[in-house]
Amino acid sequence: MVLTREYIEEAFRTPVRRERLKYVLGCGSDREARRIVTKLQEQGYNIINLQDGGGYVLGTDEQREAYGQQELHRAMKILFKALKMLRRLTLREAIRLLARAYRRAADTTDQNQISLEDVS
Repeated sequence: MVLTREYIEEAFRTPVRRERLKYVLGCGSDREARRIVTKLQEQGYNIINLQDGGGYVLGTDEQREAYGQQELHRAMKILFKALKMLRRLTLREAIRLLARAYRRAADTTDQNQISLEDVS
């Protein structure tokens, strides 16, 4: 499916929930749909996640700025939590934990919790 500017602007005019996102973007899985959304964001589209099940929507520059700040805050929270746990972990376990936290932050928006069970 070729995504034109007109199609993207029309599709994201109203919030698109995650369950419907893969159908709107014409892909097979949620993960692939989120990857496409990330690519569209990198291409300059102001697609933001409204959080708490609100869906993805084409936002204004102010909303994009707020979304970026929120994502930065979330990433820093994960990093500080991981650094707190580093005191109790071996180097190998710490690297594994940080890699998992990074993948979670990049792939999902609703599973950003790090726990000691992730290390084992």
